Amino acid sequence: MWDLFDILSLAVRWVHAISSAVWIGGSVFYLIVLRPALKDAERSGGVPGKFVSRLVALHFREWVHVSMIALLVSGAILTFDRLTEPTVSALYIGALAAKIVIAFWLFGIGTATYRKRLIERDSDSRGGSGNMLSRWLRPLVSPSMIVYGGLIVILLSDLLNAAFEKGIS
Repeated sequence: MWDLFDILSLAVRWVHAISSAVWIGGSVFYLIVLRPALKDAERSGGVPGKFVSRLVALHFREWVHVSMIALLVSGAILTFDRLTEPTVSALYIGALAAKIVIAFWLFGIGTATYRKRLIERDSDSRGGSGNMLSRWLRPLVSPSMIVYGGLIVILLSDLLNAAFEKGIS
C-alpha cells in the first residue's frame, strides 16, 4: 500500500519529468520544426521569420524559466532522496555528477543573459585570442546545445534509474 511519502515522491518525479519534457521537448520542436518553417516562410516572401522567432522565444522563455526552477527544486529533492539510500553505487554517483554538471551548463545556456553576454563579448573583442575563444565558445552555448545536452541528461536519467533499481556497481 502506498503511504504519503510514496505519493509525494511520485509527484516530485512527475514534476521533474514534465519540466524536462517542456524544456527539452520545446527546444526540439523549435529547432526541428519551427525554425525551418520560419526560414521557409521568410524565403517565400511570407511572414518575417526573425520577428516571429523573437515572439516565440519571448513566450517560451517564461516556460523555460519555470521549468528550470521546477527542475532545480525537484532535482535537489530527488538527489537527496537517492543519496540517502545505503545501496547507492559508485556508478550512480558518477552518472549523477555528470547529469548535474550538464544540467547546470544547460541552465546557463537557458538564461538569455548568459548567452547575450557571450555574444556581446564576441562583438566587442577585436582580433587576438579573445575573439577566437568567443568563436570557440559560441557553439557550446547555442540553443541547439540545449537539445543535445538535454538528450544526454535524459540518457543519464535512464542510466541512474537502472543503476538504482538493479543495484549496478
